[in-house]
Amino acid sequence: MPRAKRPSRAGVRACVCVEFKGSRRALRWQRRILGVFCGSLLLGVPLWWRTTRVYRASLPLPAIDTWNHNETRVDVDPTMAWQTTVALSVDVASDELRVMPPSRNYQVMFSLMNEDPRARLVNWEIEPSIRTWLGPFFRRLSPVANATLLTQVQHYATLEVQLEERASPAGKVERYLPAEKLGNFINSAEWNLASVVSNDPTIHMLVYTPSPEKGRIYVLDEANATLPLNAFLIPQWGGIVIENAADEANAHGALELLTVTRLKPIMEVFLSQLRDLLGVRDARSLMSTVRQLWHIDCMPSRRYGVTGWELDSMMRRRLGQRIISAITTLQALARLVTSIESMPIGDHIKTKVYDVLEHLSEARQQLAAGDLAGGFQAATRAAELAEAAFFDHTMVAQLYFPDEHKFAVYMPLFVPIGVPMVLALLRELKQLKKGRKTPASDADGGDGGSSHDTTAKQEDDRQ
Repeated sequence: MPRAKRPSRAGVRACVCVEFKGSRRALRWQRRILGVFCGSLLLGVPLWWRTTRVYRASLPLPAIDTWNHNETRVDVDPTMAWQTTVALSVDVASDELRVMPPSRNYQVMFSLMNEDPRARLVNWEIEPSIRTWLGPFFRRLSPVANATLLTQVQHYATLEVQLEERASPAGKVERYLPAEKLGNFINSAEWNLASVVSNDPTIHMLVYTPSPEKGRIYVLDEANATLPLNAFLIPQWGGIVIENAADEANAHGALELLTVTRLKPIMEVFLSQLRDLLGVRDARSLMSTVRQLWHIDCMPSRRYGVTGWELDSMMRRRLGQRIISAITTLQALARLVTSIESMPIGDHIKTKVYDVLEHLSEARQQLAAGDLAGGFQAATRAAELAEAAFFDHTMVAQLYFPDEHKFAVYMPLFVPIGVPMVLALLRELKQLKKGRKTPASDADGGDGGSSHDTTAKQEDDRQ
């Protein structure tokens, strides 16, 4: 049987050379792939970090912190105004819980709520009454607070609160509103008391006219005694006056008109309630020190409804509230931007913060110079700018997008891409390690081939 022909020495060497060249070419491609991957990381990560980071303007945090340690003293009692020493700590007496939140502008809604127009049809001359009895009061308060006046009339204003019914000496049914149920008098579900859309606080002044068929309504105090004015105040909301039918003639559907003259006692009650809601303190209580030392008394202002002493005291308290509000808001803003490092801070926020600090310094200087009106204007502007900076839409949105949300957004994008690339990198590293051993193995294989060719040649010679 003929033997198989052995490959020649030249053929074996050519195969070894080809395999060696192929391994070097694969090694070069591996290094290229690895270089592209590393280059993508080195260029892509900084680029991604640069394009996704938020802009944060530098805020004057040390200047804000200094107001936490400074003191600004504002004397609430105008009788102490001669003490012009202004240390910088706001010493303002706390307002009662019934006072409306401090604001530069208010909306005052005058509402006539009629229980049953079929039994009692009521209308009122509210516009001339406001001009006559309340107009001077609002004009006098204009340096401290502005008021936008609105009026409305609503019929079929039923009550949800359970009233106590009693028989009068004449045998008629009378309804009584206990003191513990005063806060439930307003039927918010059915009464449309919403005013024009505005961010200003709303003060409600309400006149309620009961139906004669269901009985008159009287307000009771804590001792279960009827109130002579038949009115009450709801803290931080408004005042209510219950106006029963004037006579029996109006109980049969005839129009009952609340004239300017008849509305005078109601406007006087409204004036007293407005003073309490706006934080106007009685002048006699303010001048207790003066009365004791110099026996000087302060009579109430029948024309304006507020005296100069009362207005001065109100401006001082509002000024102190503005300063406290501006400082507190700035400190809250500083804590917020420090705790949330990913929160963007625009240049307009920085400008507002600097303006707040400037107005606070101006208010302090005006107080030191004795200019109460100028200090009030500066403090009001500082409080408004501080609120605008804190509630800026570019910053409020970040409160609802924390870092955990970012990971939830980026993980589905980068994990499917990153895992295969990391596995490919590991595989290429392993191949690179194997490629370094391949040339040595090929060299050993080449020597074995030469030995095999020498042996084959000797066998051919023997034959």
